[in-house]
Amino acid sequence: MAIIKQYRIIEILLFSTTALFFLKYGAPVQQFLLFLSAIVLYNYFMFSFNDFMDKDKDSHDAEKKTRNPFLNSQSRQIATLLMALSGALLILLGLFKIHKIYVNVLLFLIAFSYSAGIRAKNKPFLDVIVHGAWVAGTLVLGFLFFDVPVTIREATLVFQYLIVSTLIELSQGIRDYEVDKNTDENTTVVYIGLSKTKTVYALFIFLFALATPLLVDTVYLKYLSLLFLPIYYFSRQDTYDQRANVINLMIGLSVFTFIL
Repeated sequence: MAIIKQYRIIEILLFSTTALFFLKYGAPVQQFLLFLSAIVLYNYFMFSFNDFMDKDKDSHDAEKKTRNPFLNSQSRQIATLLMALSGALLILLGLFKIHKIYVNVLLFLIAFSYSAGIRAKNKPFLDVIVHGAWVAGTLVLGFLFFDVPVTIREATLVFQYLIVSTLIELSQGIRDYEVDKNTDENTTVVYIGLSKTKTVYALFIFLFALATPLLVDTVYLKYLSLLFLPIYYFSRQDTYDQRANVINLMIGLSVFTFIL
């Protein structure tokens, strides 16, 4: 369990499920496996590179210190090797479909710019924008990779995943508010404060629910998703884990309604 937590295996697999949407479009098996491999490597690189860049900050947080492999003498070397390998393989996979290599390059740049370079995660508003591109971007790039025509349903799915990814970033910011403030991390949550962040958070949940009917073609099921609105709003979201449960419910609803 410690290895699963340290190397964020569950999160990597969860975020990589965005590739599964493209089975709906009859993507060739070989191309689908190529894209899925790129998405898994991308998410691993995103998480591990972020942990690497945050190791000094995480050393001040007892909980984060236990799950950051770069702060553990026994796992530091293997974590560094896997991080470098995942980034290199992400780019190299693009050589198998050279005219679509820009997909792999863009994924790499999103992962890099979030934690380093412009370090988007430490810039108000830019942190939620780039984090939003982390998840929603995999769908957009998947549409480009498989030449999928984008209708209102595809656009709505991207919009919802953009909201979900933004909520994850805001939720993390709420959880880390005190540590971020004390270590001069200038996140959106620190910049606008907890109260306004929670208002924005609730607004995004409403926008997600209101957009869901656009995913459904069946008239009898079209507005069924709105029944979840009270659940989203009134469920306890005091802790990060409670908010994660709601966000996972939102993802499940989005997937379910899209494949109907």
